[in-house]
Amino acid sequence: LCVLKDGQEIVNVAAGTVGIANPRPITPSTLFNVFSVSKGVLTIGVLRLLQEGRIESLDDPVCKYWPAFAANNKSTVTIRHLLTHQAGLSNTYPEDATLDTLLDWSTMTTFMAEGAEPSHTPGEETQYHALTYAWLVGGLIEAVTGRPYEEWFNDILPDTTMTGSDTSRRLFLAGISKELNDDKDLAILSMDRRRSNESSTQHGGRETTKKSHTPKEDNTTATSIVDKTQEKEDEVEQQKKARKVLAKYRGLQQLLNPSIFNMRKVREAKLPSANGHASASSLAYVFDGVIRPNDPILSPHIVAQARIPAHLSSSSSSSSDSNNNNNAMLNDSQASFGLGFQLHEFIIDQKKKVMSIGHAGVGGSVVLAIPEERVVVALTLNHLSSNSDAIKARQQLLGIVFDELGWQAPPSIISALSSSSSSR
Repeated sequence: LCVLKDGQEIVNVAAGTVGIANPRPITPSTLFNVFSVSKGVLTIGVLRLLQEGRIESLDDPVCKYWPAFAANNKSTVTIRHLLTHQAGLSNTYPEDATLDTLLDWSTMTTFMAEGAEPSHTPGEETQYHALTYAWLVGGLIEAVTGRPYEEWFNDILPDTTMTGSDTSRRLFLAGISKELNDDKDLAILSMDRRRSNESSTQHGGRETTKKSHTPKEDNTTATSIVDKTQEKEDEVEQQKKARKVLAKYRGLQQLLNPSIFNMRKVREAKLPSANGHASASSLAYVFDGVIRPNDPILSPHIVAQARIPAHLSSSSSSSSDSNNNNNAMLNDSQASFGLGFQLHEFIIDQKKKVMSIGHAGVGGSVVLAIPEERVVVALTLNHLSSNSDAIKARQQLLGIVFDELGWQAPPSIISALSSSSSSR
């Protein structure tokens, strides 16, 4: 847990062990997979491009900067649609997407540009882009800058990325460094047995039903032989299609199981919607850099735009995050979205309502920043528990922080802390 006020640490504490089977103590520099908190950091990169004029308008079509993106009816998808989860690309994946496919940055960004097609008219529905946010927003940054997105972040976050000298401020948004030691540097994710079983069986009970054929009278005519040959070919083709669907299902299902993120190849992959690695202090310093009064990463004007809750372009069609299956990657479905950030309305000074910026991730990891208070709160966790005592402990921990700061927390953030066992 790390709390900064005016850029100064007022809390920076660590507790617990690296993992169930690893008794090493957690330290302020231990790196956690913060899941969807990564999206909040990725968002900063796009908003900085807007600030510098390299993106002229949030309502520009994405294809203005990424020409290949116009394919398959995406010419009307705007940058605003990407940031507000209204692009209609939340469940669009390659037909044969295995785990390795989903971890291949080049393959997935190319697919998003050339192969993906919106499932609804952009702007008319909100569907949480659990995984695809990485390839859409990261791909846009690369299209605008002409270089890997991680290089852009090295430029705008020089003290809080892998190039920083302070190990407690390390942040990896494009896969962890090969030099990191699994036993010393990385927190190991663990889950209650019940949650693990639920994750693996959530979409279980799969059955493969082969095409049934009614036995036919033996016939040696040419027509019968042709018919039987055609039936066999049809069955082979169906089996091929079934294998592709199963491969896609397995790849997605694996990434929807938090424990898979302990795998080294998943940690090293570029997936900045779900596998950013950070300490609580590194997250806090990133967002402090966004809201600090002197030389902020984002101007107050840009931050103000990002704090406005997104609205649908059509009131006749709506799809809330709370009803979206992709909530598996979202930890507080009651939060509203601004421009890439999740927003929570706090009450400060007993009466003043202010909107925080930040993002939450599976298991309760979260970063919150309130510009008016010049305060950032960041919490990272590695045990995903549905145990009521664990949930209460998380609530009490942040509750103490909010009370000390004089903040009244909204139901959306309270819900996040109590529902972390059932959402990602």
